Amino acid sequence: VREAPRQWYSLGGAMITNVCFGDAIFIQVLLDFVQIQVLVAQYIIAPRAKTQDAMNDMYTAPAGIYLAFRLQLAGKFVVICAMFGSAIPLLYLIGAAYFWLASWIDRYNFLRRLAPPPVTDASLTRSMALVVRTCTCTCIWVCNH
Repeated sequence: VREAPRQWYSLGGAMITNVCFGDAIFIQVLLDFVQIQVLVAQYIIAPRAKTQDAMNDMYTAPAGIYLAFRLQLAGKFVVICAMFGSAIPLLYLIGAAYFWLASWIDRYNFLRRLAPPPVTDASLTRSMALVVRTCTCTCIWVCNH
């Protein structure tokens, strides 16, 4: 087994850690939890609506592709933390913090903020499971060669 050059930790390791930390904070908290566009619609645009029905429509945010987006972000954390966690143990902590916070953010968004998401079949979950399996097998193959 070849060892990675020492500079990998200062360059590649720092980049991977920053990407995970940035995604956990910026994407999850600012884009998915705070949702500035929803706050603007709820507190600035909705009070100026002419009817209650129009106000209700502006107050409820559509779920759209929220579920698929959150699933791909979770898959990204699973793959990156599993692949690089043995070299950078801090990724395990960042991944655990991400999933803990994600459960609370998703619970809040699905129960209080978003309209019910569109009905999806099992193909979304199957495709994500295929991606995680493929990445896991690739990681094992790369580590052994």
